[in-house]
Amino acid sequence: MSPVVINQGSTCTATVTDTATGTVSTPTGSVSLSVSGVTGTFTTCTLAAGTTAGTATCTSTFTASTAGTAMINGSYSGDSTHATSSTTTAASVTVNKRSTSTSVVCLPSTITIGQSTTCTATVTDNDVGTAITPTGTVTFGSSGTGTFTGSPCTLGGTGSSAS
Repeated sequence: MSPVVINQGSTCTATVTDTATGTVSTPTGSVSLSVSGVTGTFTTCTLAAGTTAGTATCTSTFTASTAGTAMINGSYSGDSTHATSSTTTAASVTVNKRSTSTSVVCLPSTITIGQSTTCTATVTDNDVGTAITPTGTVTFGSSGTGTFTGSPCTLGGTGSSAS
């Protein structure tokens, strides 16, 4: 599945085929998956017999922790009757940053000239997969007159939102 966002799993399927001439047998064991271009993890990929003689497949969930283009390769360690093999062309998965929404609430909402109000910005991770608490800063601005103190301010929070 591509593209995905950081912390959203992508299903990778590896297929190992017995390419010998004559009678074929089904490869057993597992496939080791590796990634370059981003940081991420894989679940175990244990082969199971496929629907075609001499073919075995496994699936693994790849979860990226950084954005970019993931280049995924597989390596089969072989078994008692099958030699090792590895992918000749890497699979590509685009990993994007997670989307957010920002809201601002100022209390009191009505003031007179010379009075101040306290504004709170909340940034929410609203993407699929496991939410990541937003970090960084928020800079306040106004379309009218007035100034802000404490801007930019540093986000803090847990779960999918930070203020």
